[in-house]
Amino acid sequence: MSSVAFSVISAIIAVVALIQTQSQIKLSNKHQLFERRLNNFFAFYGLYELYKENKVILERTRKDEPLFAIDNECGWLTNNSNLEVCMEAIQRPNSSLARNEFLTKMEELKKLAMESRLIFPRELGEKMALFICEYEKLLQKMYGYKLLLEEMKEQRDKMDLTQSIKYFGEEKRRSELLMTYAALKDAFEGLEKDRIVERVENLIKLEP
Repeated sequence: MSSVAFSVISAIIAVVALIQTQSQIKLSNKHQLFERRLNNFFAFYGLYELYKENKVILERTRKDEPLFAIDNECGWLTNNSNLEVCMEAIQRPNSSLARNEFLTKMEELKKLAMESRLIFPRELGEKMALFICEYEKLLQKMYGYKLLLEEMKEQRDKMDLTQSIKYFGEEKRRSELLMTYAALKDAFEGLEKDRIVERVENLIKLEP
């Protein structure tokens, strides 16, 4: 009889231990998800805030001329500690070191977008990821356009601006760049329309 009782007690203890272990695992997973969401949101919000602060200037009507102020505009979009290496690439477009650091940061943004899709509810994650992707595309286009301007600058003693624009196909590249500006604007407006930032903040607040 005592042997049966001992077996029953042992079984109960084992079940309780298993339940406690499963509970601890769930709690740990929940905490890890919370940390990932929080860190992802902070990185996303840095981009969101930079665009919001400069949207009036970035969305202004453009004159039909090369975008010689591309350095300034890139500076407005990279004015935080996380993106400052991007400005280095724009200021020194022919530097291989600056270029490598820039490309590394672009890969980080792509990974950030992917993570947003994976760790947030579908609508929230998709809207966040779209904005991050369009942000990354614009920075890439800015860098490419800056390289073009540098090439045009090197030839300024051989041809005037009108000739240079035609020779280097600047109008086409400028048009592509402005389309990327427009795509980022649309992505930002999607965030605002659906109150994505507010909803993500509320989601995170509900977590431990």
